[in-house]
Amino acid sequence: MKHGTKPTKKQCILISRRKLDPKNWLVERDTNEKLVIISRSGKQKRDVYKEV
Repeated sequence: MKHGTKPTKKQCILISRRKLDPKNWLVERDTNEKLVIISRSGKQKRDVYKEV
């Protein structure tokens, strides 16, 4: 499992649009079509799809 990194401002906006608190999430992977985030506790993993 990869280590999460602190989300950038653009990534925080994407996370907030999904009704999630960016303070509680770390970015595992950022691709062209989705953002893979994991909770700071490491128990949850979600995909946040970017709007085209």
